[in-house]
Amino acid sequence: MKKNSAHTRLIELQKKIHRTLEREAQAIFGPAVPAIRAYERACSRDFQGRHQISTKSELIRAIRDTDVTLLADHHAFAQSQRTALRLLREAVLPGEHWALGLEFIPSQFQSELDLYQSGKMDLETFLQTIRYREDWGFPWRNYAPLLEWARQHSVKVLALNRPKPLLPIGRSIRDLHARDQWAAGIISDYFHENKNPLRVFVLYGGYHVGQQHLPRHLSRISKAFLGKPLRALSVHQNVDQLYWKLAQSERELQAQVLRFKKNIFCVFSGTPWSQLQSMIECADGHLLNNSGLAHESSDDDDDSSVPNDSLTLMSKYGELIADFLELPRPSFDSLTVHGVDEADFTDTLGDALSAHQLRMIHSWIESNQRFYLPRVQVAYIATPSSNAIAELAAQHLYFQRTRIDDFFSGGSESFYQWILLQSFGHLGSLVVNPRRKCDLPMDHQKRLRVLKKKPKKIHFQEQVSREWALELLRMRKLRLEIPKSASLKATAPLLGARYSAQILASRLYHLLMDLKQGDPRFQNLVNRLVARSNFEEHYHSLVRITTESAALQRPLLSKLEQL
Repeated sequence: MKKNSAHTRLIELQKKIHRTLEREAQAIFGPAVPAIRAYERACSRDFQGRHQISTKSELIRAIRDTDVTLLADHHAFAQSQRTALRLLREAVLPGEHWALGLEFIPSQFQSELDLYQSGKMDLETFLQTIRYREDWGFPWRNYAPLLEWARQHSVKVLALNRPKPLLPIGRSIRDLHARDQWAAGIISDYFHENKNPLRVFVLYGGYHVGQQHLPRHLSRISKAFLGKPLRALSVHQNVDQLYWKLAQSERELQAQVLRFKKNIFCVFSGTPWSQLQSMIECADGHLLNNSGLAHESSDDDDDSSVPNDSLTLMSKYGELIADFLELPRPSFDSLTVHGVDEADFTDTLGDALSAHQLRMIHSWIESNQRFYLPRVQVAYIATPSSNAIAELAAQHLYFQRTRIDDFFSGGSESFYQWILLQSFGHLGSLVVNPRRKCDLPMDHQKRLRVLKKKPKKIHFQEQVSREWALELLRMRKLRLEIPKSASLKATAPLLGARYSAQILASRLYHLLMDLKQGDPRFQNLVNRLVARSNFEEHYHSLVRITTESAALQRPLLSKLEQL
């Protein structure tokens, strides 16, 4: 890691956040029992020795070339289950015989699972029958897409967990190995009953997929039961020690997949602190609503849901963003945060905002958008997520820095100010979550080619807004005709502006990482983002600088290339 670089400083700031969360987790969960620590140490042997940076395509080939893939599951972390779904979508080809094994369903409920998957049992009855809320309790929305995908592709789902009455009393090594043996037996039995060539993809607790645990029991039991051992692939997820090791050589964003041995991989879909944050929030009960089901998220690539007390997290993220960007820390004393349950807060804003501004805000609320109102210092988070909170924390910092007290009001300069605001917000979210994804030009171009075949659109102006984004990045002189009260969701230029802002922020983030502490170019770039005037000029200069920068010789990964 380069000394005195912006990257070095950011990693230190991120480690501070992580240490704070570790202390909070320690207070909530207490120290790990000796059996768990021993089990974890045995799992960490998988990471000893040499490793090489691999690729998602190589991992997919390895999954297709083995009998059983064991993917580590971090139950509270939504990205963990999303990674499973992304790998399945690419690994499974039409007409192939696969099964999906899941830990959260005890095996005595296999028949109920079959009824639910066949549509003969409704969701609420299924969850009550398997005691999902009582015995598992992690957000259902994390796992629901896996079951839906399996149903759509005629993939058998296996209930793998050992029935609770059969587990040894207390949390011991016997308990953990008993669960490994039980799951290994069910998988081996399924291969015995199905003579056709098949593969099984298993999502199971993180430490269980270590070679000394479930894979070892699977090899032993399948050999005894089938005459030869099943080939198993262990795929770990988001291992903290490996992430920080990669950060030392500035490879934490480039290395999505590591390979240790032929049958051991590790994938990275999140950061250590975001994963830890999700555990803490789940323990605090914030991930679940009163029905025990988590709120649905519409925010692309968010890593987790967040607590109801979003202001606390926003303040923490705002300080991190300000420290990295070398800006004064913002005050959050006057900030109010509202969610969808308080959408009527606009009734109190009549004296502070004009009628057309209120109409615009109402249209944003109706289209499930997040936004920040500088004049009244109000942040609205439609769907809580760490990315959304970090983005709004950055926007709060932006308005405190610029002292601008208005938001988009129409016209060319206001339009380009909107792009710079969105860029600053996205840049701030990357400081908090550097693995946040966005559509790059190649993603927009590919999607535009698909749209010519007239598939279902994400929104009715999707094609035009993506075309706008590409034109903005080419710095074409655009004719702006945007009604002041236009809905953000329904207006192609504003959506295109947001797309282009995300790309600009991603390029800026990587450019800033390569600058040394004290380099005047660092503050120059930040100052252009938080300018008080000449917004179009500053936008074009930032596009030009980031496009021509030698620091971006390493190409950014397309959204489709990432896990």
